[in-house]
Amino acid sequence: MFMTLDQLNQRFDLNIKGIIHCGAHHAEESDAYERHGISKVVWVEGNSELVPIVESKVGNLPDNKVFNYLVYDEDGKELEFKITNNTQSSSVLEFGTHKRYYPGVDFIKSEVKKAYTLKYIIEKENLKMEDYNMLNLDLQGVELRALKSMGDYIDSIDYVYTEINDDMVYEDNDLLVDLEEYLASKGLYRASIHLLSERWGDAFYIRRKEK
Repeated sequence: MFMTLDQLNQRFDLNIKGIIHCGAHHAEESDAYERHGISKVVWVEGNSELVPIVESKVGNLPDNKVFNYLVYDEDGKELEFKITNNTQSSSVLEFGTHKRYYPGVDFIKSEVKKAYTLKYIIEKENLKMEDYNMLNLDLQGVELRALKSMGDYIDSIDYVYTEINDDMVYEDNDLLVDLEEYLASKGLYRASIHLLSERWGDAFYIRRKEK
């Protein structure tokens, strides 16, 4: 996260009940979540090899749940999940400008997996959405697809922290302008952004409360 939870909380006085974190990687944010008293966290990771790492880090936290799902906007769709040598850039999409900016990062293997929507995951795992009001998305180009895959469950979300792309960092990745248009249609508006010269970064969105 380019913008830390400490920084965001200081600026916006957040009231986070729980977090659904898609693209868990090594659960690097778990210490920050715990420090802020956020006990209810769902970690979703598409790379099956990383799931034991996440489980070893948060397995002793009773209200943390870890699931191995590839998140997309279509249930049961078989996708080639391409894994990189740094693991952080793994994606269902091919590299776009990413290859030019980060020539040392390569796809080293892949696995064909069925992908599922967040709506399916929420219902399959019996997640009570009243317990979760923040999304953290790090899905290497398909963040908008993940947001749309929630269906009406997005109405429960007050905060979205997401990786963004303002160029084709990955081929056919979701673009910032479309992501913001969709979130605005759901009452969520940009509060902060960190955009790198390589045209990707992170952004944070907050639900605008009706007066």
